[in-house]
Amino acid sequence: MNKIPAIANTFGASKQDFNFHPQNDTPISLNEYGKPLSYFGDQIWDLSCYAHIYTQQGIIDFHLDHSSKNKEILSYQIKITLFYIIFSRKRRDNNITLATIYNSFAMIRKIAYLCLDYNCEFTNIATHGLFLKALRSHLSELSWESKKKYISILNSINKAGMLYGIDNFGFSTQFIKEIKKAQLSEVKEHKQTLLIPSRIYANFITSSLSFFEKTLPLIDRIHNLLNDDNFYKYKYVLTHLKPKLFRELTKKYQLEDYFSEYKITHNQKLVFFLQSIQYLGALIILCFSGMRRSEALNLNYHSYQEVKRRNLPSAWILKGTTSKFTQVGAIATHWVSSIVIQEVIQTLQKLAEIHITWNKKNGTTYELSLEKYPLFPSFAVKHEKSFHPIFKMPLGGFMEDHSSIHRAIPPILFTEEDLHELNTFNPLINWLEEYKLEIGQPWKFSPHQFRRSLTVYSARSGLVKIPTLKHQLKHITYDMTLYYGKNYMTAKDITQKQNLTDDHYESSLIKEYRNQTLYEQLSDFTKDVVQKDTPLFGGEGSRLQVLKDQNKAPLFLTDKKQTEKYILEGKIAYRKTVLGGCSRVSGCNKLGFSYITACIPCSYSIFNEDSIDALKLARDAYSKIAQTKLNADQPLLYEQYMQEVKAIDQLLVKLHKNYIEVKNV
Repeated sequence: MNKIPAIANTFGASKQDFNFHPQNDTPISLNEYGKPLSYFGDQIWDLSCYAHIYTQQGIIDFHLDHSSKNKEILSYQIKITLFYIIFSRKRRDNNITLATIYNSFAMIRKIAYLCLDYNCEFTNIATHGLFLKALRSHLSELSWESKKKYISILNSINKAGMLYGIDNFGFSTQFIKEIKKAQLSEVKEHKQTLLIPSRIYANFITSSLSFFEKTLPLIDRIHNLLNDDNFYKYKYVLTHLKPKLFRELTKKYQLEDYFSEYKITHNQKLVFFLQSIQYLGALIILCFSGMRRSEALNLNYHSYQEVKRRNLPSAWILKGTTSKFTQVGAIATHWVSSIVIQEVIQTLQKLAEIHITWNKKNGTTYELSLEKYPLFPSFAVKHEKSFHPIFKMPLGGFMEDHSSIHRAIPPILFTEEDLHELNTFNPLINWLEEYKLEIGQPWKFSPHQFRRSLTVYSARSGLVKIPTLKHQLKHITYDMTLYYGKNYMTAKDITQKQNLTDDHYESSLIKEYRNQTLYEQLSDFTKDVVQKDTPLFGGEGSRLQVLKDQNKAPLFLTDKKQTEKYILEGKIAYRKTVLGGCSRVSGCNKLGFSYITACIPCSYSIFNEDSIDALKLARDAYSKIAQTKLNADQPLLYEQYMQEVKAIDQLLVKLHKNYIEVKNV
């Protein structure tokens, strides 16, 4: 299904080290056959291979339309900065999409054009007063959200210069502070996605699952009807199938009662109804996964899978792709879901089969096997968007008309009770005015509401920890997850509501998140500790390595069943950190000056070869911060940061002796 290379997979085998200054022949992107598509030295980068959603922009053109003789230098400096944003190890765990790359490029290019206007470059802008004044003027006209993005770009320029050893590359710390201060003064409370009140949430789940339970047994008859040549006897674009003939088809396939209940009176209404089923199914998937809309559209026919586990019930997951969790482009990942949506998925799979038949009858075919077919193909005869880059065909699933789901389930009205719940959740918001809610009117569902609501209600249950939610939502930072769950403690605890307990939410989803966390710990611990054939270090890492070397390794390092048993029983734990891993079973209590280097002397730390690069980057960053504190006449902070630098240096010296030499041998 997916020919889109992620950087981790694409460049992992090439031993390309993106932490060093790129050369003209450094590959930037690969084609579908694994051959370089663009190189660093090219004036045009083709990044279309990283597209995974509808996008019109995949080409980066570094040509600058300006008369200045410096334009080639600025073009090169734009490349260096963009290369850092995309590829640097320090950002490797950040989540960046093709759209983000292009938007970053546009901002860097704007700064470069200002440089051309004032005859300067990235290596002397820190002291160029006229340029800095012009940049301030440009930023002052932007919204606070745009200023925030520019601040990130200014920092990226500085970090690119530091990482690639380019002297005086970027801005002064003081200038960035001034811009950030101006931006913070304009920050106002951002309007978050509307929370679905618990009564409406429960009603939606119950009525939707009931609809799919009723529809699934009849979906094959609907397929047979759409496979009947008489269904296409009259072109319904201009003239609907004659009522009499449609009634005969309805009777032939024993669908009279079903079509009567949902007011399906001619062939065009049936196609509209299929679209509504898709939309309702898509919302249910979001409800029971927390996926983004774009991630749901990337699901294929076989995305929903059972994972059998020892000592626990089977887990049900949705396997798909995301660009938001690890690398550029779409990479494989999964979302924990529930057995509750099994009939929903089966119905959507049947719709995909119907779509193949429907297309053939209309003279259209796509070269995709059923296994690689999208879960949400479009039933629209005309589609306003370009083909999806993964499936090479237009997709449906989500409709602009929010009321379309009311063809399948009755509208759920917003009541005074629901308003009272929202006011309790956050009394500082005027819900009726800010979100245009009306008492007595149907609730207008949108895809992102389910992502927000899942976060709030899962966090409120107390059964799901924030790290688990972060992983499930594919968030870049914990801050974003906390932002989604803002005020969750004042929300209703839906696991205590009778109509959502056990069958629909707690046991089938929230508890599953908790179970899945244990299996993620097991997977990470196995990969980073048990299966590592290079030395471990750190407090706990060194202890385990000594036991390995003395052939006294505990059972949980040698017996897979014991490893799993200890993790599931909570006897051992493993959580990834910035520098490596942490084996502390309870929460971390290291709240010192630096949360990163506090791990170094910790007795629970487990480091491996991947930690060395992270330690070097942390050391370099602290060294630079220390120097800025010294320049700002802040000797106490300077000494504190230098203590961190010394601690890292001491560990690196020790590693060079005990780790690198051992590795070379």
